[in-house]
Amino acid sequence: MNNPIKNEYRASNRKKVMFILIFVMIMVASVFITLGFGVFKITLYDALVTFFNHLTNNITDERADWYIWGVRLPRALGGLIVGAALGVAGVIMQNDFKNPLAEPYTMGISSGAFLGAILSIILGISIVPFVPTGYATVVNAFLMALVPTLVIIVVSRFKKLTPTAMILTGIAIMFLFSAICQYIMVTAPSESMADAYAWRVGTLAKIGWDTLDIITIPSIVLIVVLWLLYDKLNVMYAGDKGCKSLGEDAPRLRI
Repeated sequence: MNNPIKNEYRASNRKKVMFILIFVMIMVASVFITLGFGVFKITLYDALVTFFNHLTNNITDERADWYIWGVRLPRALGGLIVGAALGVAGVIMQNDFKNPLAEPYTMGISSGAFLGAILSIILGISIVPFVPTGYATVVNAFLMALVPTLVIIVVSRFKKLTPTAMILTGIAIMFLFSAICQYIMVTAPSESMADAYAWRVGTLAKIGWDTLDIITIPSIVLIVVLWLLYDKLNVMYAGDKGCKSLGEDAPRLRI
């Protein structure tokens, strides 16, 4: 028997699968295209030839091979991992707060991370003692990014906040942290301020094979964990009351 509801559901799923496949192909193509752009002058065709020559151990230009495989490829893969992680983080936040405006900037998370970064870059402060100099900025940014989230969770535990109220709380924290950051940067030397602005805007220039694992391993682990929790996260979209009626503890899952 022909079921129109089931047919509509299958058609919707096919569209989603096609959408994902198309953008996966665009993603793979983008990684290869980036190999042909940069300071080192090489055409896209030559960059791709150099890439595949390395795979077949038929290296004809060692300088081009080093630049494609040692510089551009890790940066391209780093951008891919960062983009995937940010995409997953965004959809999780928007699903949880049922608001398309929920994202790291409006929740104050980005401002918290930036404050942690400039504490290291400008003031030379490491929140965790004895952290190596090269990792202090990353550790500071990660820990300070947790502060807005912690504040929102603590406030929501004592006073029931709607998703909109949570976002407004995050925006208030964002302005507070931004004001502190601006004050620190006004008094900073020009060299340190340039590094801080570069960190804020974002750059892939410092990504290499030796640092790629720092972002790749945590990102893959967390994406897999969130994928395994997809059924619970889908229930969260029903709201805290709806989530409870379906047997899930929304506040605990949110934490």
